[in-house]
This record gives sequence, C-alpha cells and structure tokens, in this order.
Amino acid sequence: MGEAGEAIEFAVEYKCVDGSTPPCSSSFDVEGRTRPVNAHLAGTVSDLDVLFNGPGPVLADWLVLNDGVALDPWNIDLDGYAVPVVGSFTSGIGDQILLYRPGVEDDPLLVLDDSGLLAIPMNHAGYAYPLAGRYRGFGGGGNDILWYDPQYVEFSVWQWIAGNPFDYIESGPADAGSLGLADDAEYVPILGDFNGDEMTDIFWYSAGVSADVMWWSVSNQDAVIFEAADVQIDGEYRPFVGDFDGNGVSDILWFASYAEAVKETSKIWYFSEDETFASVTLSTNLDYSPYVADFDGDGCSDILWYKPDNPKHESPLWRCVPNQRDFVCEPPVTTPTSAYPVGFGGAY
Repeated sequence: MGEAGEAIEFAVEYKCVDGSTPPCSSSFDVEGRTRPVNAHLAGTVSDLDVLFNGPGPVLADWLVLNDGVALDPWNIDLDGYAVPVVGSFTSGIGDQILLYRPGVEDDPLLVLDDSGLLAIPMNHAGYAYPLAGRYRGFGGGGNDILWYDPQYVEFSVWQWIAGNPFDYIESGPADAGSLGLADDAEYVPILGDFNGDEMTDIFWYSAGVSADVMWWSVSNQDAVIFEAADVQIDGEYRPFVGDFDGNGVSDILWFASYAEAVKETSKIWYFSEDETFASVTLSTNLDYSPYVADFDGDGCSDILWYKPDNPKHESPLWRCVPNQRDFVCEPPVTTPTSAYPVGFGGAY
C-alpha cells in the first residue's frame, strides 16, 4: 500500500483456505507437505490464485481461486507426481498450468474457462527442465516452453501457435553445447528481459568458477533463436530477478546467502538496453530469504529480507528508488508466525 515514493505499508487480512470465515477451524496441510503454486487463472491481474499441489496419490490437491474479496476452494484430483509449469500459453493475461510428468506419462494442461477446469492432454516424452518464457515477445502465441535436457546437453522448444489455442509446434532437439553450455557443468537458468526488447533471455549460472553463459533472444515470430555470450560471475549465490532501477530492463540480485554472515558481499547487476551491466555491491551481514516484488507500484522492485528466525518476526524492507540504483530502508515488517510467503518473485 502507499503511493510511489512514500513509505510502504501492508494491510493484513486473514482468510481461510477452505473458504470459511476466520478464525479457521479446519486443518489444512498441517505438516506443510503440499506445494503452493501461484498463477493468474481467474479474476484480474491483481488477484493471484493458488494451486496447492499434494505430490503423490495420498495428499489432497486444492485449487483456490481468488476474486480479490473471497477465496473459492476447489478439491481436484491430480493423482501422481508432477512439476507444475505456469505460463500464459495463449493470448490474454490468463495463466494455465502444465503438469509435467517426466518420462512417458501424459502431461495435462489445466485450463480454467467458463465451463470449469479442463485438463487438455499433452506430452513431452523424456526428461528435461521446462522453462516458460516469452522468447518471441508478445506477438507470439504466449509463453513458449524451452525443454532443457542436461544429460544430453540439448534443448527443444514448444512454440505456441497464435490463433490456435493450446496448439504448438515442437522444434529440436538442438545442441546446447553450440551455445556455450558445457556437458560437465550444472546450471541454474535465470530468466528475464535483460536488454529491454520484451523478449525473454536466459542467463545460465554455474555456481563457483565454472563459465556462465547468457543466451540473448534474437527470435522472430516464426522461430525461437538465441545468441550466446560469455558472462562470468565467480562464487556461490542465490539469484533473484527484478527491475531494481525502474528502467524497464530486468536486473539480477546475487545474494551470497549464509556467506553474508561471514562478511562476503552480495551484488546487483543492473542491466541496460545495450546488453551491458553495472555491478554494485551490497551487504546485509546476515542470512535472509529475499522476497522481490514491486510493493508500491512504481515500476521498481523492492526487497523484503524475510527473516523467519527473528524473535520478533520482523524482516527488513528495502524500498527501491526509481532511476537511482538505490534503496530506502523502510521500518521492519512484522510477518505472520508459522507461515511463509508464497512465490519468491524471480528465483528459480
């Protein structure tokens, strides 16, 4: 809450996942075994819905729809194990969820429409990391999916067809080694628009001293194409994507995690439209779980340094100052006890 440039305040509202009125009486995932996945399935762009995915055949699965006023829980049967892949796979702002089941099993696409929740059968046969992004920008058929197979160092792409809802062209497999990825390295793919051209790029981060690679998207409406560039960051970090100066270009927060407690510094890479970046160091001196989001709507990503082990349940809050590459320290935020925030924006 609050206007841009003013102190950030949070309004607290308690809701029961089962749709009842607080205080909540029924138990829900008391052991914390379900996996909450947030998506814009219904309502407006401001109303996040949550899929509570219970892995395996025993745990229940819930889809909780949010219209900004009340929660509407749906008990759904998603028997088995799956990796939820969220994206807008057609025109519009609405999301869908692909339940990827590695191997030969079908991968149903969950689509919410006026008739209810549909499960459209699809299949990616094999084992890969699914990376959803607008590699062709906003003129294509939605968020394409790049499937990266680290065993064979190759990738294929599901390219959604504009005008044909949930129909796609599959290309590949292609050699990821020809774009700089090594067969003896492990990578964390970091997705963002790092040059402001409204197309998703991929930074392949290999922790330690291994070589890192940026894939710049140079795609057109007919094909997903990348150009590779060597970019190096030495050390072990937790990466978080945000726009930390409000210039419309994605940046990367490299958080040194526990190393901050032993005086190793973190840093932010501020990217520009010319595909260069400026590295600015920062330090928190403590270990946190950063939550990156634009809390005041000024187009600049703020950082809640979530600290669940703080005795007072207080977490520092940094408010981003647009166009200055700087932050203002807001008063600490008191976070709910026995809970954790859903959706660490930008972290893979």
